[in-house]
Formats: sequence, structure tokens, C-alpha cells
Amino acid sequence: MAAVEDLESQSRRLLEVSCQTAKNTVEINSTLHSIRSDHAATALMQHTEIDALTKAVQGLADSLDQLEASIDQIPTKDEVNSLLRQFGLNARIE
Repeated sequence: MAAVEDLESQSRRLLEVSCQTAKNTVEINSTLHSIRSDHAATALMQHTEIDALTKAVQGLADSLDQLEASIDQIPTKDEVNSLLRQFGLNARIE
């Protein structure tokens, strides 16, 4: 009789351990899924931020190109003095 009770006790303990193992496995899988989801979201966010930064840098480069083109259109001192003479103005830029 003691052997049967001992066997029942061991069976219950095995069942408890099996249930706990299954519960832990579900929790681990859930955590892994969450980590994968977080990683994917973080990667997507980083990709989006990199795209935004790239566009901002490209916009800055375009603005600098436009500024450079505008600066190139400013007449030189000699060109201004020549225009002043053409219009008969007695002024000179030094």
C-alpha cells in the first residue's frame, strides 16, 4: 500500500512539474515573441528615423546648393562699379 501511495505522490509531483514546465514554456515563448516584436518595431523606428535624417541632410545639401547659386549671382565689386559708370553715376565701391 505504501508503494502505491508513493507512486501516486510521485505521479502528482511529475504532473505538477510538467504543468509548471508547460507554463514556463508558454511564458518563454510569449517573452520571445515580445522581444521579436519589440526588435522589429525598434528596427522599423530606426529605419524610419534614418530615412528622415537622410531626407533632412539631402534637404540641407539642396539648400546649400541654392545658397551657393544665389551667392554666385551677386555681382562683384568691379561689376557694380561698371554698372554705376554705365548709368553715369559718380560713385564707386572700394
